[in-house]
Amino acid sequence: MHFVGLLTFRVMQELTMMELINFSDEDLHKFTKGFSEKRLLGKPGAFGQVYKGRNKGNNYANCPRKVAIKISKRKDEYVRIMWKQEINALSSISHANVINLVGFADTEEYYALVYERAKQDLEGFRASNKGELDAILLGVASGLEAIHSAGFVHWDIQLRNILLMKDNTVKIADFGLATRKGEKMSFFKDRRFGIFNANDKESAQEKIGVFCFGNLIRELVLLERKEWSPTKCPRILLADTCIVNNPDDRPSMATLVSKLKKIQEEESAKV
Repeated sequence: MHFVGLLTFRVMQELTMMELINFSDEDLHKFTKGFSEKRLLGKPGAFGQVYKGRNKGNNYANCPRKVAIKISKRKDEYVRIMWKQEINALSSISHANVINLVGFADTEEYYALVYERAKQDLEGFRASNKGELDAILLGVASGLEAIHSAGFVHWDIQLRNILLMKDNTVKIADFGLATRKGEKMSFFKDRRFGIFNANDKESAQEKIGVFCFGNLIRELVLLERKEWSPTKCPRILLADTCIVNNPDDRPSMATLVSKLKKIQEEESAKV
């Protein structure tokens, strides 16, 4: 697993074909100037720390100049499963609103994942107007629909895992908990999802993503200006349909995408 190049990689007992770069330790040290503290991005997460990287030599055709490199120096089974799950999911999903995984590394000292670099995440983000807010919500919904269509459940849709790119496109990231529909989760107890059973049937698993998206809508809208009355806001009314107790009564992501497009069109017509 230490050669550099394109490869076929066995993940989670399945053969997944993908064009990912298997980076060497030397590559990543060059990208981050020896994992300099000045290159750190944000706070450590469940997997580890993220560094800003720069592919100055442009040695790989499929690697952008600016990358984000997530490193975990914990080489235990818990981290290895998260690392594999993220590779498995992101190598199977290609969508404008899902983060692009460039490659990975498995060295004696750490696991690493290399992505295109984003501008920021949405934690604490405030849209400048309703048009920007609607574009963000539609982007997240479209990305989540693509994830479900590809046969995966993300399990961790929240503001800090939604990234804003330089061109203001939003992308869903952090697939360390992602599983294929119907698979049981590893290491996480069902109470993590409150009234939901994380090991439930496929349709119920998918509707957990819908529930999380409903909460995300509410968080983003309620951060905005007070004159955006939550009781009359069509986005909040839509969010309320996502968080009802019975998973079968929640809309699909395809339905939510359609309704968000309608809200966007109606808002544009007012201008």
